[in-house]
Amino acid sequence: MRNPSRPQDTTISWYHGTGLEEARQIAEVGFKETLCFDPEDGCWTSSGGGGNLGIGIYLTRHIPVAMFFGNVLLRVELAPGTKIVDTSDPPDAKVLRYLQREFGRDIMKKHPRDVMPSNKRLTRHEAIELLKHHYHKVDRFIWTGDRAFEWGHKRYERNYQHVHRMYFLRNIISKYRLHGFGDPRGSAGVVVFQGPRVILREVVGEIPAFKPYEKWDRLRESFQSADEVRSYFQKHGSAEAKQLVEQVASRVR
Repeated sequence: MRNPSRPQDTTISWYHGTGLEEARQIAEVGFKETLCFDPEDGCWTSSGGGGNLGIGIYLTRHIPVAMFFGNVLLRVELAPGTKIVDTSDPPDAKVLRYLQREFGRDIMKKHPRDVMPSNKRLTRHEAIELLKHHYHKVDRFIWTGDRAFEWGHKRYERNYQHVHRMYFLRNIISKYRLHGFGDPRGSAGVVVFQGPRVILREVVGEIPAFKPYEKWDRLRESFQSADEVRSYFQKHGSAEAKQLVEQVASRVR
């Protein structure tokens, strides 16, 4: 089985979608994450709020997914040594069975703090596999799975507990010096906990918004490569965006 948290290939291009003003700020000061107070854990964290995976920098390998979040496309790379937990694979069933034997079946749904003795802690590998377990539950029942339920549905509310557990476990893996998690090819992408680990390499281009939105959305979904975005941008992009592209390109050269 592949190591789900090995250092990522820093030569691989990732994409981040944002607005023009936000792209200017990123070009000026870099990526920044924020903190918020988590009442369940009673501390300031970078896990609650933000996107589906909590606060952080969201990246994806899929251009249409990135541009769903903004009409300016950025190409980025990860800093050397960055370790991302790939949650695309199912969790290790052996690890989950071991945890249930040790701490009971509640370990699969309750806060580990409420199930484990005070002198016990999840190991790095256990935390990763339990995180993947909750991630797949959330994906199946909350996000895009074939059994997802509407907000307000009793099963939705019952399954939303997996979101809270996922947020808690991302704090645990960060203490083990892992820098993010997610599915590089999934609809939620990957979240990187620390902004400095994301390096801006290029402002690929801007796809100006227009109405009807459904037509713009179909255009967004049609882009399969950065070259296609660049070509469209050269014909239709704003002067302000083209200036930003040149400014960033001059710094990277």
